[in-house]
Amino acid sequence: MIFTFVGGWFGYSYINQVSGYGDWGFLRVVGVILVTIAAAAIGLYLNIILHEAGHLVGGLLAGSRFAAFNVFNISIIKKNGKLTVKKCGVPGASGICVLSPPDMRNGKYPFKLFTSSGFLVNFFLSAGCFVLFYYLTGAVDLMARAFLVCGIVGAFLGIVNFIPINTGAALSDGYILFNMGKEKNKVTRRAFCSK
Repeated sequence: MIFTFVGGWFGYSYINQVSGYGDWGFLRVVGVILVTIAAAAIGLYLNIILHEAGHLVGGLLAGSRFAAFNVFNISIIKKNGKLTVKKCGVPGASGICVLSPPDMRNGKYPFKLFTSSGFLVNFFLSAGCFVLFYYLTGAVDLMARAFLVCGIVGAFLGIVNFIPINTGAALSDGYILFNMGKEKNKVTRRAFCSK
């Protein structure tokens, strides 16, 4: 959370310095606040959707089969070979991608690409936003701010998903990536694989 505020403060200071805006009128302040709020909301939704899409692509590349894809309260489910769209959410999750992994070989299956592809997409999107922020600063001030905020949101979500966290109810992508392959987690790995 501190990373987000520090990044925003430095970014906005950089924009103000390069743009040369010394006099801030009321309309300008309102415009910056509205752009910041809109960019944060759009960045959050976009990063969550693309994070789950990253899991989908990574899992399919690793040989998994599609089962379900949920973002917010919209679910796409494969049932009896057909895709159906339903309005239902997953409690405690803003998105989830469920794939049927390939058969285990020697007690192992390719979970690393599927697991890491979500936060990698967040980092790539964030990097792209930061590049656009840098090039637009001084030319299109409000758009540069929007890309800065979107990039910070993406970096924040990527870092949160990368950090190994086990809450008991949910496992972060980082926890799965760094712990699922260990011998002590063989039973968990088999349960994870059979879903």
